Amino acid sequence: MLVDQHGVIRGPESENVTPSRSRFRILNPDGSMRGGPALPGYHTSYPALDAHGTAVFWRDGSLRSVDVDLHQRDLFHIPDDDRAVLSRVRLLDDGTIAFAIDNDLLVFRDVGLAPLAAGPWPCADGGIRGNPVIS
Repeated sequence: MLVDQHGVIRGPESENVTPSRSRFRILNPDGSMRGGPALPGYHTSYPALDAHGTAVFWRDGSLRSVDVDLHQRDLFHIPDDDRAVLSRVRLLDDGTIAFAIDNDLLVFRDVGLAPLAAGPWPCADGGIRGNPVIS
């Protein structure tokens, strides 16, 4: 899951069932969930969150982004790709995305993402501030 600078918790669901019934979800403060787009497939990379609240992750052969309004966009697709060894998605200062699938390093530039969010849980400061609780 991802936590932004306002304490909003969101991310792709993962369940151990096929076909997938998973969705991208937002966890509301009252414990209810707001459902976003359906997510086909099974294997999902650990997502990253940009400064505008857009999540980016790899799932079912596609690099996907989901914005704050829960609109999904496929940024790149490899047909029939079922590789399961995925690295964490890294979002660099200029919005460049980098991650690995098996032994391949994939780098995407100019896809319209902002730099990594500065919220309480992204990887800033090596995760030292990585407690998803906001005072």
